[in-house]
Amino acid sequence: MTLRIIQDAGDAEREFRAAILKERRDAIEAGKTFAAACMSSDVAGFYRAVDQIGETVDGWRHAAIGVSRLRGVAPGIRDAFLSVWIESKMLPLMVGDRKAMAGALRVLMLPAHQGEPIHLYRGASAKERRSATYGFSWSTDFATARTFAEHWRKSEAGGVLLETIAPATAVLLRREIEGYYDEGEVVVDPYRLDRVKLVERLPPVR
Repeated sequence: MTLRIIQDAGDAEREFRAAILKERRDAIEAGKTFAAACMSSDVAGFYRAVDQIGETVDGWRHAAIGVSRLRGVAPGIRDAFLSVWIESKMLPLMVGDRKAMAGALRVLMLPAHQGEPIHLYRGASAKERRSATYGFSWSTDFATARTFAEHWRKSEAGGVLLETIAPATAVLLRREIEGYYDEGEVVVDPYRLDRVKLVERLPPVR
């Protein structure tokens, strides 16, 4: 009986390792497929690659790393990615690698803003402020940013309202005014921001 238990445990461990390896292979393959789709003008293939990533555990990270190494993508792919960005508000968290995300966005959202610096606000977790790991999505609208800060009051850390003057080199995308998900969003490369000011600290709601 003891031998059988040991054998069963060994089989279970091998199956677990095999499953983990398959997850990794699938994620890597999905990332490569996405990067390849970004190099083509096949928008339908791009969306298929997005669906393939959705079936993996770590596919977005591999996709971001792959795309960050590209020199550019077709305009149609940029438009397609914008729709993915709008629908997938948690994409940076799914990627889980800020440097890879920043690199990929610089490819997928070019051409960048060429105008004057932009006055921006962001509502975020107090943890973000403490670690200075600022996010990608900011807003030109003070009220919208404060709404997000209020949301973070529900977390253990509480929320903060941040302010910055983003130089043109930091701006990756300025959303056009629209009724759908209109939050005055401006996407930035947080590694290229200058000073970020704490406007208000919102303690957690007990």
